[in-house]
Amino acid sequence: MIQKLPNMLCLALTVSLLTACTSGSTSGSPAETYNADISANEPSVAGQDTDKDGTRDDVQREISEKYDGPLEQEALKVARSFQALLISSEQDFKTPQQVQAQVDATTNFFIDKTCIYDNFGLDAMKEVGEFVVSRTINNENRARAYQKVSSVISGAIFDEDSTSCGARK
Repeated sequence: MIQKLPNMLCLALTVSLLTACTSGSTSGSPAETYNADISANEPSVAGQDTDKDGTRDDVQREISEKYDGPLEQEALKVARSFQALLISSEQDFKTPQQVQAQVDATTNFFIDKTCIYDNFGLDAMKEVGEFVVSRTINNENRARAYQKVSSVISGAIFDEDSTSCGARK
């Protein structure tokens, strides 16, 4: 169910998503570094995803360096859903299917963050969310895509049942 939110709550959501962390990344193997560097410097919104798993190579590498075990897997889910959300911004949002794809991408992003909260707590959810968003929005086109996504979902709220950890489509 989508309802209108007060402007201040939308602003708070946007600010929380834009909060950035500092990077402590190091280089992987030469092939991984090469692919990740290409993806990080790629001007497109999608970047490079060599293994076609939905996560850009550079973001995947940084997550793998920062997290391990189950939290790494959950962080990769957040990265995938956030990447899908940004890519969905390249649509016109003129058809019901395009709007539904945006709603689904947004819902999945919040579900994936909720799963981190449910399994690892609030601090982990905030830290992973901030880390993923700051690493994903790393060029002008991605920032514009994020602005478009934010304007489309601004004022929307999803009920608790639709964003629970088990609700992913």
